[in-house]
Amino acid sequence: MLTNHMLTHNVENLLQAGPILIEHGKPTIGLSDNNARPRSFIAWDGKHHWAIGHIDSSTLAGAAKALSETSLNGFKASTVMNLDGGRSSDLWVGPRVPSGPKTLRTFLNKTVRNYLVITSR
Repeated sequence: MLTNHMLTHNVENLLQAGPILIEHGKPTIGLSDNNARPRSFIAWDGKHHWAIGHIDSSTLAGAAKALSETSLNGFKASTVMNLDGGRSSDLWVGPRVPSGPKTLRTFLNKTVRNYLVITSR
């Protein structure tokens, strides 16, 4: 989701994640259909809408297929990137977010070393 436009400005932070689940509205070919596990993802409609989500259990291929066929809060995803999967895939939404507060974390999950935080200024 990094564009050339972004590279010409002062970037404060970058996030390494993957793989890309959906590009141009279509599921990425060749994703694994093994190892269903919790997944977190970030989605973009290619314009002005973004979503961060959590899937309780899915393979990468299954997540890509499901997300390509689903409306995410009123928009269709053009690009979706897997953020994490497995025992470190948690999601916490604060109380100031319209759908919050919400915590998705099982007792089996391990402590994470890194995380993505989005705030308003």
